[in-house]
Amino acid sequence: MAKIVIAGAADCPHFARTELLADRLALNLPNFHLHKIIKVPGEWKDWLTGECQKRGWKHSKSPLVWRELVNRGGKGMLIGGANEFQEYVHGHYGMTSDLMSKDMINIACENLTHKKELDREEKTRIDSIRPVRICITSAAIDVAYSIICALAAGEVLGRETNMALHLYDDASAAGVLEGIAMEAMDLVLPKLTETLAFTDLDRALENCEVVIILDEVFQDANETREDWLRRNHEHFSVYHAALEKMKNPNVKVIISGRGPINFVANMIHRFVPSIDPCNVVAVPWLIENRAKAVVAERLRINSALVTDLVVWGSVNGSHFLDLSRGRIFEHNGAIWGPRPFSVSLKEMVHDEEDDVESWLDAKFTALVDERLDLEETKLRHPAAMLAGDGIAAFLREWWNGTTTGDIHSLAVASQGWYGVPEGLVFSFPVKFIKPGQYEVLDDFRLTSHLQSKLDDLIEELELEVETIFPNPDRKPRKRRVEFILTEPDQPNEENQVFRQNGNAENEVSNDRTGNMHDDDDDTGGLLQSIVEDAEEEVENDVSAQEIEKEINSNLEMEEPEEEEEEDSDKN
Repeated sequence: MAKIVIAGAADCPHFARTELLADRLALNLPNFHLHKIIKVPGEWKDWLTGECQKRGWKHSKSPLVWRELVNRGGKGMLIGGANEFQEYVHGHYGMTSDLMSKDMINIACENLTHKKELDREEKTRIDSIRPVRICITSAAIDVAYSIICALAAGEVLGRETNMALHLYDDASAAGVLEGIAMEAMDLVLPKLTETLAFTDLDRALENCEVVIILDEVFQDANETREDWLRRNHEHFSVYHAALEKMKNPNVKVIISGRGPINFVANMIHRFVPSIDPCNVVAVPWLIENRAKAVVAERLRINSALVTDLVVWGSVNGSHFLDLSRGRIFEHNGAIWGPRPFSVSLKEMVHDEEDDVESWLDAKFTALVDERLDLEETKLRHPAAMLAGDGIAAFLREWWNGTTTGDIHSLAVASQGWYGVPEGLVFSFPVKFIKPGQYEVLDDFRLTSHLQSKLDDLIEELELEVETIFPNPDRKPRKRRVEFILTEPDQPNEENQVFRQNGNAENEVSNDRTGNMHDDDDDTGGLLQSIVEDAEEEVENDVSAQEIEKEINSNLEMEEPEEEEEEDSDKN
């Protein structure tokens, strides 16, 4: 009994003709056995070369046809290509193919489309069987315990995704890791295929698609910040070598904890170039969520209704909490509506006793920073539930994407956004647009106050990096000065904005008011003089409006003197 094997590229018209002729034989001859091997165009040449070398054949085109003698151990006998197969069929069975070239091309296009669909289905099937491997470092601490519960329940990667956990810690915690692994398997969850404990980092990272780094290097009481950063660098250098060995640009590295995680991420970017920079992130969601809770307590609402609050800068160092785009849903006010209706967060946080700006500047940041200490004082142990949930929630948004359109914060390597130097890990506003992808929002308005804050945050993070990579040529960052000249009875949107960047000359921004005409030299000179006067008075905290009032008052005082002179002449 013989079996005919035909192999070819999915988009090959000659393979389409050969396939249809073989199908006719299989349909009409009960003892004719047919097997097909179809490859996408990108795989065909490599597969053909390997198959011919293995069998000792010489063939370079699609299709490839051979006959296997099943009753002789499956030994293959080369028939050839499309023409050779047609001659073989005509000689043995008296059949030929009368397929036209146009029909062959159409069938080849259908074959390619169908092959791609089959490959996608097969990949989905394999992915559903093959577990996603997640490595958690310092897995013996309480935060890791909280993350494991969320991951094992299937709430993060999706209830249709199999998962395997790799728990890593040093040798002193080996017993604890084994106990956690046993307890995780005792949960009897269908999508948690296995939980393994490791004390060898290279083995723990093997085949992992997600790495969650929770290591913390605590600062000693009398230790300088520079020495502490150097100890962090020394500790994480082991991770640099292990991650580089993976040679996987798509592995997702999530850094969290209470240490200088921006600094840790910056070092991974420099020492692990094989990983895509977009896949190494530091998570500021703990600060973001605590800030939402402070606002919710002030407004007496559920903290889940507060969205779009942004953390700029360093996660565990100096940062700036931005409420400019913050929104509140389902707020019980004069106007109420279900989602997507919302009200401005900044407008809602004021009351009769506190001005909103004074509360934000003087109290808000302090309340957020003190909240963790207050929680742990009452708990009498480290607050692990929020940290674990924050990491799990972030991974869920990143892995699956979100349809809510909410703005979050994420520390990522800058690509020059908002003047942050390229490559510096900085917390920006982001949205999770697609599964596995995030987008940094670059349309936030930089006020003079916000720009000043960003400049300070950038300088702090640059100094951290320079602890390991000194830069003797670095100069202090130039401050940006921004002031607005307002005219009476004009809305704020129509004002001309004059900016001074470092030592650059003044420029008039006309994006909203149209082009300025310089036909009248007197008008241009008047504007220039106003700008120069305003610049001098900005340094002394005197506004442009006060200059205008002073000029008007001087004019009023001069007018009576002129009238008195005229009266004396008449007399």
